[in-house]
Amino acid sequence: MSRIHCFQHTATEGPGGVGRWAKARGIPMATTRFDLNHSLPAMDSMDVLVVMGGPMNIYQYREYPWLRGEREFIQAALQAGKKIIGFCLGAQLLADALGARVYQHSQYEVGWFPVIRRPAMGTVAALASFPEELFVLHWHGDSFDLPAGTQWLASSGACSHQAFIYQNQAIGFQFHLEVAVEDLKQFVGCGSDFKLPGPFVQNEEQVWKGAGEHAPLAQEVLFEFLDRFTV
Repeated sequence: MSRIHCFQHTATEGPGGVGRWAKARGIPMATTRFDLNHSLPAMDSMDVLVVMGGPMNIYQYREYPWLRGEREFIQAALQAGKKIIGFCLGAQLLADALGARVYQHSQYEVGWFPVIRRPAMGTVAALASFPEELFVLHWHGDSFDLPAGTQWLASSGACSHQAFIYQNQAIGFQFHLEVAVEDLKQFVGCGSDFKLPGPFVQNEEQVWKGAGEHAPLAQEVLFEFLDRFTV
């Protein structure tokens, strides 16, 4: 049985569906809360590292000094052969740890928009149930270049690089596959994000409506992915 460890950056972006999956499967999961000044865990305490999202940018070292130590831990986890899953900020941190550029994207993306699978996703057994088009929650203004040695897995109308996988060991999702309706109220609490400029920013009503329509399928895809990827 794999031991899961979660890196959480803020109270509003917890493990969501990952936590529900771990509980349903009886899999132990520990959490490091960087916003509560938790210390980094021992590398041998985990088999799978899950890195959650957050409102900060990966390069804000002055405001969030723990970001540098987190980046170094992710690099060490890659070297140690640990499996790693990153969501949104977590995907950006993984891309950065793999040497790719992370930057302000040309568009904000906030709300439920479809991601389209790329041909390379067909080679990833853990994502066999990922449909050709899946509506998922997006909540970001940054993006990343694809790291060297990775496969490009998904794109969207606003942001080309939505998912990648590295050596069947580490995978980054720019979107929030982990979010279901019960998690959304924490995101919606950041109400100022609905006023961001651009064609890919939904209002609060649209976000709640999208959650009811699309979150159940996204959670099914998440659970099957976790079942396959964490073994």
